[in-house]
Amino acid sequence: MPLDALLETTIPVLKPTDTIDDALRMIAETHLEQLPLVSETEYWGLLKESTLLDWENPDDVLSVFEGKLNRYFCYEPLHPFEAVKLAIQNKLPIVPVLSTDNQYMGAISRDALFYYLGENGSLNENGGIIVLEMKLGEYSLGQIARICEGDNVIILNSRVFTNPQTGMLEVTLKLNKQELQTVVASFERFEYTVKEVYGDLPAYDDLANRYKLLMNYINM
Repeated sequence: MPLDALLETTIPVLKPTDTIDDALRMIAETHLEQLPLVSETEYWGLLKESTLLDWENPDDVLSVFEGKLNRYFCYEPLHPFEAVKLAIQNKLPIVPVLSTDNQYMGAISRDALFYYLGENGSLNENGGIIVLEMKLGEYSLGQIARICEGDNVIILNSRVFTNPQTGMLEVTLKLNKQELQTVVASFERFEYTVKEVYGDLPAYDDLANRYKLLMNYINM
């Protein structure tokens, strides 16, 4: 699914002619900590509420921030997973989306991205999660899949993450079974290090539970 399919028309933009006070009111109304500053279709960056509160003159217009903002964004052809990664790594409440010719298209809230990932990353499927730890040269998805298949377990989704502190690969597997003792024993028999095991993962409607689950799942 392209990012433009997730754009939310309810996320407003700030204009260079708006005042500091205007921007603070808009942020308060939307309950978002940052909003995009856009001049016609040119994206200037995300303007934080804290930056506005620190500004001395509330009557100044937002054009004073030209060239001074963080320009976090994703290009429209990218997969939504890239937008999720950007939001998590930079703690963004929204992710602005630009066209390939750098025109502002709109924005997606972090909440909407998490719901998308929950619906499309097999998180709503009953089952469990296993996290394996290994050296880079030891990784073979084919062998991991064969071990799972030998125990009649299907890999619904997988993620590979390099832990910057240890340099080790962490392979997160979402599986279709809730009882994982047998497949854990099989991994250990093949001398894999099983770092973490999560049991039954039913569908969650509560955003806080989804967020906690996503942090474990995508391991960013």
